[in-house]
Amino acid sequence: MAYRKGALGGRRATLGILLVILSCLSCCILVWLWDLQSIPPGPELTGLQPTQGKLVFSRGGCPWTVNTDGTSLRELYCAVGIEANDPAWSSDGRKILFACRSSSGGVIMVMNEDGSDPTTLMKGFRSTGAPRWSHDGTWIAFSATDENNFTNIYAMTSDGSTLRNLTVDCNYCDWPSWSPDDSAIAFVSSEDWLTHTINMIDLYSDLKPVQIASFQGGISHLSWSPDGGEILFDWRPRGSGQRSDVYTINNDGSDLKKLTANKSGHYNGQPTWSPDGSQIALVAYYPRESRLSRWINFLDPPAPGEGIYIMNQDGTGLAQVTSNNLRDVESPDWWAPPQNHW
Repeated sequence: MAYRKGALGGRRATLGILLVILSCLSCCILVWLWDLQSIPPGPELTGLQPTQGKLVFSRGGCPWTVNTDGTSLRELYCAVGIEANDPAWSSDGRKILFACRSSSGGVIMVMNEDGSDPTTLMKGFRSTGAPRWSHDGTWIAFSATDENNFTNIYAMTSDGSTLRNLTVDCNYCDWPSWSPDDSAIAFVSSEDWLTHTINMIDLYSDLKPVQIASFQGGISHLSWSPDGGEILFDWRPRGSGQRSDVYTINNDGSDLKKLTANKSGHYNGQPTWSPDGSQIALVAYYPRESRLSRWINFLDPPAPGEGIYIMNQDGTGLAQVTSNNLRDVESPDWWAPPQNHW
């Protein structure tokens, strides 16, 4: 009789555990369904026709390319233990520059436009980012963090043989962008991570940075307009969470313009000009205050509208380049044949 009672008690305990598990699963499913209902509708596309060209971007630590009409999507280069970021075209479209992170530190690499012949140009830093060729192809500007955790703007010759530190002992200087005539570089700096400024260095003077604008919150992805008049960037104001928008400002710090609407709280950022200055490519997605998806990533569906977009230079019109299922796209850069340049 005692044996039967013990066996019955064991069955009841097992049944109780199963009921608890089933209850938890039921709650998870309900929360997941609630999470799905929180996804806002995707952006309203307008049938905008992108100008001719190709975009290079990073996804999952690998550079990819795609035509501006969304065709010919291609992964170019992936290596185990290396995360490639911030790819950029050479002015002739034959080479792609990118920054890499690995266990051994940061490097700057270059490869052919089809992903072949990856070559290291610079190494020895803790991390590197945002490499950009000068328009004449002779110099490369990039950011790098040294062993003292200072992040500065550097310039090196295109073969990596000569290196210059342009912002000595900067706490944080990043996102360099060349002026159209290669006489100056714009970049972002911050001393306290709360306020970020846009600055310029005249490469033909004493290299003393000149501040042109200051912002509360984070700014990144500077892109100097092809006509030299404006600087494009994204701004995430303090207290806005993941919300971000795309702006332009004149190169003297005047006439700040917000180009993207942010009423629904979605992300618009990482902008870059088309080579003729008529359009802008950007990354857009709809970050949500995660509920179940915070804990179970495989149940987190693609947000509608997540991907790379193109809009007119004044913020009007919208065309989607990559599909919603191509997630985690970052830092597009635009190349087009010379007839589409200024």
